[in-house]
Amino acid sequence: MSTKEKPPSWFSESLARGLLVIRAFDAGASRLRPTDVAKRTGLNRAAARRYMLTLQDLGYLGVEDDRFFLRPKVLDLGYAYISSMQIDRLVQPFLNDLAALTHESSSFAVLDNNEVMFVARASSEKILQISVSIGGRVPAYAVSLGHALLSALPDQDFERYLGSLKDQPGASGVSARELRASVEKTRKQGWAVVSNILTSGIVGIAAPIRNPNGSVLGAINVANYGTGNPKLLKDHVPALLEAAANLERALQARGQTGAADRLAAASPRRSTGRQSAGSR
Repeated sequence: MSTKEKPPSWFSESLARGLLVIRAFDAGASRLRPTDVAKRTGLNRAAARRYMLTLQDLGYLGVEDDRFFLRPKVLDLGYAYISSMQIDRLVQPFLNDLAALTHESSSFAVLDNNEVMFVARASSEKILQISVSIGGRVPAYAVSLGHALLSALPDQDFERYLGSLKDQPGASGVSARELRASVEKTRKQGWAVVSNILTSGIVGIAAPIRNPNGSVLGAINVANYGTGNPKLLKDHVPALLEAAANLERALQARGQTGAADRLAAASPRRSTGRQSAGSR
């Protein structure tokens, strides 16, 4: 939320600040003093220390000398999402099958603000691997998953994203007009292709996954690390669309009576009503 906007009456600033403290820790700052957290969050030192002590009492932070660190209990926050999405039971098998079929890496990701956040992944058997870890983030404009996710946004939200593009780190060389054209093409054909934006040599194709009401739920991709040549992946578009359609049905059917039994045999190599690459 912008600091210039007045929060709604129901907004809990204490909860927001507590979560902000947790997010202050990362791989490059695993042990922090209250002063460090204050600098990273914009809180004053006294408030940062108070929130850190509360999180320690709840079991989310540990402390050694005067440095705090995350405890494993923090994983419960992320696992609640993974459990609700049934990632292991519903999503991972589709990624595994798609990676085995294409001999490339496959990932499932969601859109979080202006970034793609990786939720699940299956690696290929190839030696060269340049991967983003689960929970890792990359700019939406830079990867096929991002273009697929942006294509499923309502027009107003997508226009808002385009308006923020100039302020995003690393996006100075990205054209809003080209991004719009890519997203519009993705909407028409049902899949996105992006190469050599995030890093030279990386190319991916991706398709959106939707909720029953048509809103974006996530996206699934096939990615090649090393060549940067999109032609090598286009033969995998039918398999990608089939996996996306089956995964979409599986996720939409969560919680329905008998859904687990009906979906247990679902495979990304079976027929689907989605548009195939050959029928574009």
